[in-house]
Amino acid sequence: MIPRYTDGAGVRMFMSTAYDTLPGANAQTVQIQYLTSDPTYLVANSCDATTNWTGTGDATLTLNNTTYMPSGTGSLNVAKTGATVVNTIATNPSCTSINFLGKKLQMWFYCINAAAYAKLAAGTALTIKYGSDSSNYYTYNFTKAQLGRPDGLGIGWQKIECFQNAPAVTTGTPNNSAMVYFQANIIATSSGTVWAAGDFMIDDIKVAPTGSFLGATVANTASSIASHILHSGTAAQNYGPFLPMYGGDTGVTEVESVQLSAASAAAGSFNVYLVRPIATIPVPVGFVASERDLMNQLPSLPKVHKNACLGFLMFAGAATVSGTQLQGFCDFAWG
Repeated sequence: MIPRYTDGAGVRMFMSTAYDTLPGANAQTVQIQYLTSDPTYLVANSCDATTNWTGTGDATLTLNNTTYMPSGTGSLNVAKTGATVVNTIATNPSCTSINFLGKKLQMWFYCINAAAYAKLAAGTALTIKYGSDSSNYYTYNFTKAQLGRPDGLGIGWQKIECFQNAPAVTTGTPNNSAMVYFQANIIATSSGTVWAAGDFMIDDIKVAPTGSFLGATVANTASSIASHILHSGTAAQNYGPFLPMYGGDTGVTEVESVQLSAASAAAGSFNVYLVRPIATIPVPVGFVASERDLMNQLPSLPKVHKNACLGFLMFAGAATVSGTQLQGFCDFAWG
């Protein structure tokens, strides 16, 4: 069973086919570049509350705790309720003090749909300021095109990154050892443009090392079976069910890239999943139910987060007849 994760501790990653055959006839290896759940990834502001946040320009700030958010229990709605200026500014001068030298600021940015995306300014649509106070900060600018994602529509959550050594502008002399000031400005196409709470949100503002990590290189196996875990099996360099991590790492927060050694099939695709295992349930005999009681057995009472997406992985010990079905049920408690 696999819940939606809220942090990287205990999270694992794997690849599976979405449709058609991957990889092609040639041998193909894969290596994943990822961010670990190492505690040196420090949260500047979780956006789980509106404490210390102020809205200026035409901004009205409220807390979202219903729509899916990348991390924690909330995210910050940045609504444009006025029609006087193009700027919609969210400022927090009292974030957790963090040493920013040689690191990068990361933030999640949300756009609800294409209609909202169309309201962003054609040039610079998002400006981030990060510094030691309101007079000493770095400025990072993002164009509407940069916020468009590959589909050109900018819909959903996307990660924004600001590198300490590559700001667009430096104002004053930021004290990199004590960065506490954060500001996000969402810029509209015109002063008369407005949008509602939930159209644009920000979440999970954190500082991370600029370096990421490479897992071990493993071999993919050609498969036309939808949802097959490509790198699992018994061939040389197969590894499964989860992709290996760098030595000592205990979890994954983000996958940054997937590196394939050879071309895949002309038609086909794969998915990369981040998951947190809850339980392992052996089924030693066909047509005989297996049971796990996580009240009295280990792991004891694992938490299933709100809005979790639950699923399962099946490990076949031998060839499985086409059309084989698995059935079962889960009971949950809360309160």
